[in-house]
Amino acid sequence: CICTDELKLQALGKSCEVVGFSTLLSNLLQSAGSTKAKPEEPRWLSLFDAGVGNEVYVVPLSDGYLLRTFEKVATDVLNRTNASAYLIGLVEQKSTEQDG
Repeated sequence: CICTDELKLQALGKSCEVVGFSTLLSNLLQSAGSTKAKPEEPRWLSLFDAGVGNEVYVVPLSDGYLLRTFEKVATDVLNRTNASAYLIGLVEQKSTEQDG
């Protein structure tokens, strides 16, 4: 469950604290193909172009991660993907089985 108003206010607040945060968030939440940097472009533009292809996905994790801390899971994901995938958050799922 996501509270969109709270998410918007947090993003707005973080944008006031961190220069470029809204651009980063926008780039992560929209799909765009990366472009090839031209030699005459400034360095920041080539770095921006390289990062534009990054996206956020929600994917289920293996049951092997059950009951592990966020830190352990995030470290394992980074190691297994050679730092090409980052774990931003976990969604807690409640069991559908009833006790008794």
